[in-house]
Amino acid sequence: MTATKEQRVSLFLLTIVYLGFISLGMPDGLLGAAWPKMRQDFGLSLSDNWPLMALTTTGGAFAGFISGRVLARFGVGLVLAVSALLTAVSILAWACGSTWATLVIFALPLGLGSGSVDSGMNSFVAKNLTARHMNWLHAFWGVGVCTGTGILSTIFFCGGIWRTAYLTVGMLQLILTIIFFTTLKQWHTGKPEQTDDNNTEKQTSLWQTLKLKNAQQSLAMFILYAGIECNMGVWSASLLVTNRGWSPATAGTMLTLYWASLTVGRFLLGAIANRLGNQRLIWVGCVGLALGATILLISRFFATPTDGILVAVAMLVTGFFCAPIYPCVMHDTPNRVPENHVSNLIGMQVSTAIIGMALMPIIGGFILKHIGLESLAPIVLACAILLACQTITLRRNCKN
Repeated sequence: MTATKEQRVSLFLLTIVYLGFISLGMPDGLLGAAWPKMRQDFGLSLSDNWPLMALTTTGGAFAGFISGRVLARFGVGLVLAVSALLTAVSILAWACGSTWATLVIFALPLGLGSGSVDSGMNSFVAKNLTARHMNWLHAFWGVGVCTGTGILSTIFFCGGIWRTAYLTVGMLQLILTIIFFTTLKQWHTGKPEQTDDNNTEKQTSLWQTLKLKNAQQSLAMFILYAGIECNMGVWSASLLVTNRGWSPATAGTMLTLYWASLTVGRFLLGAIANRLGNQRLIWVGCVGLALGATILLISRFFATPTDGILVAVAMLVTGFFCAPIYPCVMHDTPNRVPENHVSNLIGMQVSTAIIGMALMPIIGGFILKHIGLESLAPIVLACAILLACQTITLRRNCKN
């Protein structure tokens, strides 16, 4: 099975797949890093970036939900090429736009393009490549985020402006667009082509997919995962600074450990993903997340320097065992629903993850505000336990 899957995809095309996810990550890290300078140029306040975040999230979520039908109608190659073009044009518009309105107008197309590339890539890898490549694919998204912020930092260090960073990333996206258009025929993987008469994927509605019990439980898993990854990423530094009395610099270092561990984990665990399988890796991830949350929970009862060591271990463990869950749940999609529902469900999962990443930190912040920041670890622990329960339930459903 593994050999058959990988033989359908050339090394050249595999390289393009990885480059695609690096390019997907590059603009994601730019806004947060560039915003202090951007808001000065446009005379805006700290929180005025919400239209950009809201519109890109909306565009990405919408693109994910409709991606199944779009992919079935036009094919993954054309969808990736057009979506990459839309993303490139939007980023270049941000780089060249002289008014704040220009950035707001092109935020929605940027979200649509990015969401379509995300869904298209995930669908292609889930159907044609192994779990190892799905893990590595999402690891390369992290490489893309680091590359984007690295480009920006280098330009700032050399005395440049944020527009130059967006122009650079936009041009790189444009090069990728050209590659997508020139390799359209190579995205056919050797599977028998379906005609319009028997292509049931075109005739399968989103509602039909959503009615499947396994589909509903899969979407719930992405909500729970977002509750873990994003709440740890957004609120752990606040916990350490506000409740534990740490300096912002030290808390920032702990957060860096978390994200670095997540990226490294996807590379390392991806190497053994084919041997262990998606289900086992998801289960290992849930157990590891529960362990990391427990260490963070008990660290408050220890004095310096033991508490610092325990927090560092908790961040490393939590990040590392977060790593396989998203890609493995995504890659396991063809095993949970009939073939004609796969593209629909993958798109829905991408959309649910995007929405979850936006909403779960807000919900988490509301809970932490009223109960206290120390409830972060119990929230993560509860989400990990629920995630494990969903994994067991889905496995039983698939066997039946």
